[in-house]
Amino acid sequence: VNGKQVRIIRLGMSGNLAYEIHGDMADYAEIYNLVWAAGEKLGARKLGLQAYNMFNHTEAGFPNINLHYPLPWLETSEKMTEYMRTVPQLSMFNLNRRLLGSVGDDLQARFVTPYDVGWDFLIKYNHDFIGKEALLEMSKKPQKKCVTLEWNAEDVAEVFATMLRPGEEPCEDITKPSALEYYFCVREFGFEYRADKVLAADKEIGITSGKIISYTYNSMISLAFISAEYAKEGTELEILWGTPGTRRIIRIISVMKSGMFRIYLFLKDETGDDYIGKIKFMCSPAEFSSFAGDLLFTGLFF
Repeated sequence: VNGKQVRIIRLGMSGNLAYEIHGDMADYAEIYNLVWAAGEKLGARKLGLQAYNMFNHTEAGFPNINLHYPLPWLETSEKMTEYMRTVPQLSMFNLNRRLLGSVGDDLQARFVTPYDVGWDFLIKYNHDFIGKEALLEMSKKPQKKCVTLEWNAEDVAEVFATMLRPGEEPCEDITKPSALEYYFCVREFGFEYRADKVLAADKEIGITSGKIISYTYNSMISLAFISAEYAKEGTELEILWGTPGTRRIIRIISVMKSGMFRIYLFLKDETGDDYIGKIKFMCSPAEFSSFAGDLLFTGLFF
């Protein structure tokens, strides 16, 4: 590019045609400005970090590592943990985790398998590789399905209103644009993971994560990993909102309709005595958008 050596990688983030440009950091500004000048002629727009901050992944129904779920790199073995601590640039999303949501500190419930996220079709068993036997064993067990939840605006507002009523214990802020959060301290960088429990008749059947406010659709949505037997039209589900130690008051009852889940949320405290209202959701077994990320300008990573 303009005499500079770069590598072009075909890497879409939402199922769309997209590319990353890799090269010498010293050439960053020049290459970026050249690409941006060309993009402007075609109507490209800068959407900012938030467009990359889990938004297109959730909209496309595409669960992503370090966004919708953490990786068990520090829980696999002592040798693995020791190695990951020597390469913080690779393990930074898992070195200092903050775990939010009703799933609490249960890391095992947050970890997923290729079967949970629908990527098992990519596994080829015609050769030997590390983890082959474990994956074969997983394939014999009941699997989960990834679905999309759409949250009702009026009911989300009712949850937010608990933060504005004097004398009432507020619930956690439900209005953040994205559940994805970084935190910085003087000597520490960390990453927050939010996951809330999905229930069926008080039985835990999975988790929901990746909650965002979709600016494309002016709606709040999230992904959920639930037992496959419940990912059917007409299935009633519940979700509990709230990190342990906070006011955990939301229960969700869902009814899938016309290929979509319709979820009703009832706000109660854990004793079931404090009825507040209901939140409705729509949940799609497939991606929320088949063209999510179309407006996301090509990322440049050097």
